[in-house]
Amino acid sequence: MGGALDPSGFLSGYYDQDCYLNLPTHYMPNISDAHYFYYYRRNSCILATGVDDVCREMNQQMAHILHTKEIPCRLDVWGDGAGHDWHTWQRMIDAYL
Repeated sequence: MGGALDPSGFLSGYYDQDCYLNLPTHYMPNISDAHYFYYYRRNSCILATGVDDVCREMNQQMAHILHTKEIPCRLDVWGDGAGHDWHTWQRMIDAYL
């Protein structure tokens, strides 16, 4: 499932290396080491989000970053009013696991 991949807005302006390294939308665009790409490209991921999910844009941004880096990724945007809620997550768990 997707998620809040960039919660930096909750840090009240605080930002250091630990923040950077825990925010994939921040550090992934800067990775260029072939060693990492070798392993990243051997996997694939699915980012699932709802059409009405407040985190949808972050998941779309992450999918774009991964595609740019040629890392296998599928972005599934669920319709039917799917949002950032337990009902949607339960349906996603049932579908993906």
